[in-house]
Amino acid sequence: AGQAGAAAPAARDGLPGLRILLVDDNPINQSLARELLEQEGAQVSIADNGLGALAALTRSGYAHFDLVLMDLQMPEMDGYEATRRIRAHPDGGAVKIVAMTA
Repeated sequence: AGQAGAAAPAARDGLPGLRILLVDDNPINQSLARELLEQEGAQVSIADNGLGALAALTRSGYAHFDLVLMDLQMPEMDGYEATRRIRAHPDGGAVKIVAMTA
């Protein structure tokens, strides 16, 4: 039940400047997710699989990305193994990872 003078929900601010690593092997999913995230102001980098995600994190630094969106089922290295390896890295505990699956 609402109360008189209750604050309205905060306006949506989008994702301005958020650096996201999108890890997905499906080009259609990559394109759609990139478009939606960039419309909200995020900066999106893409890796095709877990090996690519590890390479991107190593190249840019584990603290570079604010968020990793990780598909679970991919060839070469799936999201489960990639997440285990990220967590095993000394800087990997602070990486925010969100699992995705179709």
